[in-house]
Amino acid sequence: MMQVWRHTLDSAPVAGACILTLGTFDGVHAGHRELLERASAQAKVMGLPAVVVTFDPHPTVVVAPERRPKLLMTVAQRLASFEAAGMNLAWVIPFSRTFSEMTPEAFLHGLHRALQPQELHVGRAFRFGKDRTGDLQTLTDWGRDHDCQIRSHALRAKDGGHLSSSRIRAALDHGDAEEAAALLGHPYALTGIVVEGDRRGRHLGFPTANLAWEQEQLPAYGVYVTEVVGPHLPGPTPGLTNVG
Repeated sequence: MMQVWRHTLDSAPVAGACILTLGTFDGVHAGHRELLERASAQAKVMGLPAVVVTFDPHPTVVVAPERRPKLLMTVAQRLASFEAAGMNLAWVIPFSRTFSEMTPEAFLHGLHRALQPQELHVGRAFRFGKDRTGDLQTLTDWGRDHDCQIRSHALRAKDGGHLSSSRIRAALDHGDAEEAAALLGHPYALTGIVVEGDRRGRHLGFPTANLAWEQEQLPAYGVYVTEVVGPHLPGPTPGLTNVG
């Protein structure tokens, strides 16, 4: 079972040597999963734990709330995806205004106090630290001084284009569920609690349910072919979902 930390940099315990990956990982799309699975595979080869460091809330919520994205996943979903990808430890660092002011060097120093990564896996576009001034070169220089191999990965979609959570959000905003699924590597999943509605479904001749969604990002208004999973169903069940 994957261990979960929810500590600041200065309050985390010391875990020691590991194979590490860093990122926000909203949506845990196909590129994210490849990154996590490569780190997990290397950890098994080297006999070390696979560790992922992520942040909550999303950094943009703190540093530029007017540009905050609609998140594709809850934290619980992210953690489940990390565990499915083979992570042994997920460290969820609370992202605050004070944390956002930390220099890249101070962040790496605090990280190294708790973790001594032998390899660090990141996407090539990964940025960190105050004003996003830390980049791949920053990590490469740090890794050279701390005996840590930096492994960068190009996160590209199957169509050769950019693979990002922003592109997935744009596809969903346009109702393009097929493109979103191709970028994610699986159909977009929405979770929620069944709530009482206007009881119109009683007149339709088949079971209906109204859901209060947990995700912030919904597809464009429309009717979608879906697969429904719930505690009172025998298994994944075909359905139609109206968003709007």
